[in-house]
Amino acid sequence: VAHYDLDVRVQPAESSLRGRVGITYRVVGPAREMQIDLQAPLVVDSVVQDGRRLAVRRDGHAHFVRPAGPQREGTARTVTVHY
Repeated sequence: VAHYDLDVRVQPAESSLRGRVGITYRVVGPAREMQIDLQAPLVVDSVVQDGRRLAVRRDGHAHFVRPAGPQREGTARTVTVHY
């Protein structure tokens, strides 16, 4: 991971928060999935890359997504997680 771009809205009256995090990473080799960890009580609403909503598979606190397209080694890519 090269950079996190965090945008959070705290809603004290509802005891909740909403937000998104842009995760910029450098592709270091071939991969079919990416793992994103998010602890309860936060819930992933969606994950987007290149304007495409990605399918999310959850296993405990780990969320797995497949990249939107080819991931060329050495390039920087970003996924945005909405929660």
